[in-house]
Amino acid sequence: MIKRFFKQNIKAKLVAILIALIAWVFVSSNQSLMGKFPNQISVKVSNLSTDYVAFLDDEDVEIYLMAEPSVWNTLSKDSFVATVDVAGLSEGTFDLEVKVSSSVQGVQITRVEPSKVFVNIEKIVTKDLPVNVKIDGDPADGMVVGETSADIENVKVRGPESLIKMVSEATAEVKLNGESNDFTRETTLSALSENNSKLDQITFLPDKVIVSVSIVKGGNNKTVGVKLNAKNSLPDNYYISRITLSPSTVDITGQRSVLSGINYIETESFDLSLISSNTSKDLLLILPSGVALQKGSAPSTRVNIEIAKMSLGTSIVPTISYTNLSPGLRVVSTDPESVKITASSADQNLLVSANFQLEINLSGLGIGNHIIPISAEMIKSSGNLVINSILPTSIKVVISN
Repeated sequence: MIKRFFKQNIKAKLVAILIALIAWVFVSSNQSLMGKFPNQISVKVSNLSTDYVAFLDDEDVEIYLMAEPSVWNTLSKDSFVATVDVAGLSEGTFDLEVKVSSSVQGVQITRVEPSKVFVNIEKIVTKDLPVNVKIDGDPADGMVVGETSADIENVKVRGPESLIKMVSEATAEVKLNGESNDFTRETTLSALSENNSKLDQITFLPDKVIVSVSIVKGGNNKTVGVKLNAKNSLPDNYYISRITLSPSTVDITGQRSVLSGINYIETESFDLSLISSNTSKDLLLILPSGVALQKGSAPSTRVNIEIAKMSLGTSIVPTISYTNLSPGLRVVSTDPESVKITASSADQNLLVSANFQLEINLSGLGIGNHIIPISAEMIKSSGNLVINSILPTSIKVVISN
């Protein structure tokens, strides 16, 4: 029976098999493939007002799609657009859906990762800033940079409010490479953060200035100290227990008339309010006009700051003294007889009553009873102390002859 099946109508059976094979190949070639696209897609912001700027916590997304093999082979990053729509939104942070579309027919987006991103929208502001010329590099041997100037003193800066607050000047950076004569150069302005990194999304008007640089003979050398340019104060209840700079001196060169007035070189500014633990940081040295570092001198110094927490306060009864009492008069009594203060100090040895004196100025007061307010300025002491409280806040002084 089986043998008869294979022997009968052999041609017809072969034709049927061939047709089935062709049909299978045709169907397979048109079957869609599903998978992850190999490249990330950049997310764009749509419908953003011109008065605002948007920041994304994720600027790229990955996509999964389905398409026929022939379509897959034609796809590139430019085949897709990923957007978040901020229509109607103003300042604030929003969790928004990422929408991805394709310009190629036959592509179906099946998944987007991440499907949502946080969008921070900020208002764009403008303000005027001074132009500061910054020199990078060295002139020819034996020469130093003299006076520098820009043809425009102030420019307008425009950008996100949070970034504009970080910028105090427009920087015109001039790179030197062995120059020996005065020169002028057109320089593009940039905005630098406190760690000297360039800030994006900030524009200047105008965005370029003409910088004039004078190159003068050095020939005179001097070694001076390095001074930390600290701004603001430590967080409450902290104090600096130790500061070291390495190196603590620097070798400079320049014209004799300029060097004679320089006793130290300052670092770039360092914000004490941002630290709450021991900190080390490399800070650039800020050189005045007409001064350069001697060859081999480091352009920066490492500052090490050790901090400690102050005590919460100690109760102290200071002694009371009187000043400017008119001749022939005397203090008969006070009510109360003593006052109590609380004070804090990095040095606990200073927190003793013998180190404190309440000084009461009796100038112009005659016989009688007088109520005198007490303030922290009237507490005299030695050392670095903080007066936290005074009780009572006034004292009655009885004066007689």
